[in-house]
Parts: sequence; C-alpha cells; structure tokens
Amino acid sequence: MSNHDDRSWGQFVEEIPDDTVVERFEGAEPKTATEIADILSCTEYEARSKLDALCRTGQLDRKKVREEPPLTVWYQPRATFVGEDNGTGRPVDEHVSALLDDMDVPGISGMMRDWRRDAIRATFDRLRDTREIEEAELIEQVYPAHSAGYDEAEQWWAMVSERLGDLPGVVEPRWGGKTWRYDGQ
Repeated sequence: MSNHDDRSWGQFVEEIPDDTVVERFEGAEPKTATEIADILSCTEYEARSKLDALCRTGQLDRKKVREEPPLTVWYQPRATFVGEDNGTGRPVDEHVSALLDDMDVPGISGMMRDWRRDAIRATFDRLRDTREIEEAELIEQVYPAHSAGYDEAEQWWAMVSERLGDLPGVVEPRWGGKTWRYDGQ
C-alpha cells in the first residue's frame, strides 16, 4: 500500500503551520496543490485550502495556468526570494489587484468579468474606507455605481460577498451577522 493511500483524510489544515508550507517553495518555482499535498501528507483539498489562506495573507500568490482541465499553481511573491520583504508588506492595492486578476468571476465575456472584478474592488475600497459597515449600507453605497450587469442588488451581492472575504484584511460577519470589517492597513 502506498503512503498516499493510507493517509485517509490527512491532517487538518489548521494543524499545518504556515512556515511548513511556505518552506516547501524554492525561489520562483510554482507548485500545484497535488504536489503540496504529497509533500505534506494531507489531502489535495486541505492543501488547496492552506495555499489559498496563505495567498490571503500575502505569503504566496496563485495563478490559473489552464482552464481545461483546470490547473492552478501557487508560488512565492517575487519579493520573497530577491531579498526584499516576504510579500506581506507590499502595498495592499497591489496585492488586491493581483488577487482580483486571478479571481474566478461569472460572466460570458471578458468585459463582463472585468466589470464584476471592478465591483468587488469598489466594495473592498468602500469597506477599507469605512473600516466597518453593515451589509445593507455597503450594498446601497456601491451597487448603484457598480452594478456589473446585475439587475437585482441581491444577485449582485451574492456574487460580490462570496469573493470579498478572500481579499486581505476583510473580516466576514460572524454567522447570522451583517457587519463587515476591514482589519488591514
């Protein structure tokens, strides 16, 4: 029986220290979630969750390199291996732009997807400006100018809110809550 088969569901992602994952990257060499799962003896799902969490903190970046079959790779930000800071101190706007560029959003055309990324960015910027805001107020302030092709604010908010929490510093409401916070710089 191979080591891959007997590990069942692997470790819980919270039990894998961030440094343990980041140390597996050498220079600019990208790695897939499958490669990281094999290295850490965890499931691919757990590896992907941990890698995505490290992207949100700026310790790693990701890029979708192929649509069919889908292939995403994770890699260290350039600053990490050229002797600069580890990527967490880079400007928030730059980090958010990189995440949005790689973010999967619905839309039948590139222009539509760009509008939707712009709507997510405008929502992020508003949240960052206010630091804390109720969901209804956030929708009221951003949706009219950034509807991104949505006729209904509820549909728009479903698309935006699903992705907003993936951006650095954004704290989603607790279960049942309606207040969004920005705790970043």
